[in-house]
Amino acid sequence: MEIGNFHIGKSETAAVPTVSIAEATILWDFLLARYKCIEETSIYHNFAHDAEFKEIINRIGLDLLQYQSEKIEKQMDLYGIPLPGRSRKSFRQKDGSELFDDEYMFKQIFEGCQHFLIYVATAIGSSVTNDSLRQQFIDFFNDEVAVFNNLCKYGKLKGWLETPPVYKAD
Repeated sequence: MEIGNFHIGKSETAAVPTVSIAEATILWDFLLARYKCIEETSIYHNFAHDAEFKEIINRIGLDLLQYQSEKIEKQMDLYGIPLPGRSRKSFRQKDGSELFDDEYMFKQIFEGCQHFLIYVATAIGSSVTNDSLRQQFIDFFNDEVAVFNNLCKYGKLKGWLETPPVYKAD
């Protein structure tokens, strides 16, 4: 019997890792979504003007996206799930750097983070067969919450985050 990473009993009774059809689909979709985010975030990193914003995109964006993609790729490999086609690894374009301003790119990244929180929460709720996979999604959710929290702080600091007016009861 296995509980998390802890095994009780003889090793020959250890179960081969399995995932449900739903979990395999979640892994596939999750990896495709991460690949798309890596590509978009690379574009934003290339067009960003503010050095501090570029560093934020790199540190809390690209690094985390790459880490999560690699973890999912390993999971898919473990379960024998074929990998989808990968997006471009890099994007370089210097012409037209005025197409996007930093505030617009921040808002795109922020909204993407908001949507992905819901997506990961759904993945957690749908991952009932494989405990370690569910835990991985919980870890990803916690990472995404930390990114969201940092983006909220940075967006307010820069004046890029639309915040609703404070409600005062009479």
